[in-house]
Amino acid sequence: MDEFITTTEAAVRLGISSARVRQMVLSGELPAQKLGPVNMVKACDLELVRNRRSVGRPKKEGAAENAQAEAVSTSAPTKKPPVTMTPAKKRDIAAEQRERWLAGAPGKKSPVGKAQVMKRGGKKY
Repeated sequence: MDEFITTTEAAVRLGISSARVRQMVLSGELPAQKLGPVNMVKACDLELVRNRRSVGRPKKEGAAENAQAEAVSTSAPTKKPPVTMTPAKKRDIAAEQRERWLAGAPGKKSPVGKAQVMKRGGKKY
C-alpha cells in the first residue's frame, strides 16, 4: 500500500509552498484524494511534479555563458572608503551655511524650517 501524506508534508518534500501544492492538486497536475477537509497525496506521485519545468520566462540561448564571460571580463571598480565627518567639520559647514543665509545669498534655503521658527516664537536663531 502506498504512503499517503498531507499537502503540507508534500510541500516540504518538494521544497515549495503548501499553497503551490494545493494549486497543483486543484489543477490536476498532482493527483490527490480528499480525506475530510484534507487533501492526501501519494508519496510516489511526488515524482510526477518533482522535475517539472521552472517558472518564469524561458532563458535565452547562451544567456548564462554571456553573463559569465561579461562578469569575468569586467573588473570590479575599486570602492573608495566612506567619508566620515568629524563633529568640528560638521559645525564648520553649518556655520558657513548660516552665514550665507544671514547674508541673504540668493537661492539658499533657510537652515531652519517654518515649524521650528513657529516653535521658537518667530525667532530663527
